[in-house]
Amino acid sequence: MSGGVILHTTDGGVNWEIQLGDPASDDRAIRDLRFLDSKTGFAVQGSPGNHRLLRTTDGQNWTEVGTVPEHREDYWFVSPQVGVLISDNEKILRTTDGGKKWQVVYECRVKAEVEGLTRDVDCDFQRLSFANATTGYAISRGIGDAGFVLAKTSDGGMTWSATVVAPGENAYEGDVHFMDENNGLVRTKEGKILRTSDGGATWTGIPGSMELKSDLEFADAESGWAVYYQKVTYTSNGGKRWLSSGCRFPAMVNASSRPARDRGYVIGDHGMVYRYRIVPVEYTAKGILPAPTM
Repeated sequence: MSGGVILHTTDGGVNWEIQLGDPASDDRAIRDLRFLDSKTGFAVQGSPGNHRLLRTTDGQNWTEVGTVPEHREDYWFVSPQVGVLISDNEKILRTTDGGKKWQVVYECRVKAEVEGLTRDVDCDFQRLSFANATTGYAISRGIGDAGFVLAKTSDGGMTWSATVVAPGENAYEGDVHFMDENNGLVRTKEGKILRTSDGGATWTGIPGSMELKSDLEFADAESGWAVYYQKVTYTSNGGKRWLSSGCRFPAMVNASSRPARDRGYVIGDHGMVYRYRIVPVEYTAKGILPAPTM
């Protein structure tokens, strides 16, 4: 992927401008945008070796502030200076200077029963989710039939503890989202939806399923969705109940965002950008697609 750019809108997605990069260049793709608020955000651009970490503090201008490891699974900033990332699957790194330097704070190994034998196994973390600036979670791929690892921090990523949860479930290439310190969701490798209300100690399967590799995106603690291929799976009660609706996007969906209950974005191949919003029944526009009211 080349011609890396960041696009920006100030009118809810009607018009977009190139804020950084040139689509005709040979520069590598820019991806993994993470925003703390409307002006402070981070992005990663590929480069030989470690990848470039970009940051904006005004929502307009981007500067290179450091690097992140090439072989990483996910990263998350809880403040403009403090961030954590998963490196080499079992390591969690932390920065306190906005990404200039990263330090290993946790290397995970757990005891789990695999095929009748108790073993020490690596955690193989996949995704991160922070409920607030101090409480965060990481999930791993499955460990045989034992379940997957859930690691938790209560001090902004400085220290972590891990347990094996959800016997028989596998969070490989899954996703995790915590609405608060106690209530959270996991999409498993198979597209199953698991929910916890006790901070991850126990998990319950929720009726419904999601497309594989779809990300959990929430506008607030109640309203969220997961979009991939031509399927929108959504909830309006914090993940206690999910519904699905087909949506015939003209290209493959690669990612989505849900900044507000009445607004969302879906992006995909060939420069596709679709905006979700609630309109009168008689409203028409070129390329419009029907969508459920969420």
